[in-house]
Amino acid sequence: MSKSIVRQDGGGLVPMRFGDDLHFPRIDRYKGARENMDVINILSLDVMGAFVHWDDDVKYFYCFNGQCCEDCGPAIVRRIIPIVQYSLVGDGQYGAPLSVKYLSAPKDLYDNLILKQTILQKKHGPKITISQVDLFVTCTDTDYQKLNFEIADKCLWRQSKEQVEEVKGLYEEYKSLIESSVARKVTPEKYIEIKEMASNQVKPFVKGATWGATPVMKPAPVMKPAPALKPAMKQQTPALASPVIEETSDATDDWDNMVEQPEDITPESDLEMEASLSSEEDDDLPF
Repeated sequence: MSKSIVRQDGGGLVPMRFGDDLHFPRIDRYKGARENMDVINILSLDVMGAFVHWDDDVKYFYCFNGQCCEDCGPAIVRRIIPIVQYSLVGDGQYGAPLSVKYLSAPKDLYDNLILKQTILQKKHGPKITISQVDLFVTCTDTDYQKLNFEIADKCLWRQSKEQVEEVKGLYEEYKSLIESSVARKVTPEKYIEIKEMASNQVKPFVKGATWGATPVMKPAPVMKPAPALKPAMKQQTPALASPVIEETSDATDDWDNMVEQPEDITPESDLEMEASLSSEEDDDLPF
């Protein structure tokens, strides 16, 4: 059977068997749930006051009355009240096992508890206190912990010697952990160090994603190869035109239509043609 191992003071390795879990020693804060009813008892009238801040990087921490107030505004004031929470064991029934927790009470909730005690003292005398009765707790807003208290009956666990010893042992174990469970203690130097470390962390932004989400890396675009360069055309010197146009295989079929054909000249007589040729030949003689 696995069990939960609490870290001991002094640090170092903690012996544990495979399957066991390890957790930091702390006392849980009581939190109500909407539409649920719990039964608690105020364990001790030794209330502790707390001035705390909230910061996204530091989380809850105790006010040191300095830079923290300039960055976070006025400190949040809470009254820390040790309580015992019963387990609901049936329809309207409650009892063991018991758990020791703390109640973080703002002013309005704290004033409501004081009012409950005033009503008790008016009915049963000034010696009775609110720690001597059990309280029904209902919650109307889970996020803001809007709690309502109603007196149930005389405290149940205080009537059993065994449960008194059990609660006493639990409270002695967890009492010293209340301070570290409510908030963390930081010095002004440590506060500045945490803020500087957080500011140096670059948070990637992805469109459509929320802060803290793992950025989706887009694949690198596939580069297309550049087109191969064609070899430069060699400039050819055009050949001199020949006075004689020779018909080649590249000649078009319309060549004859493109060249104006001379009209047919029919000489009147062979003699006239011979005379004409003879005259032209004489004119062309070089000497």
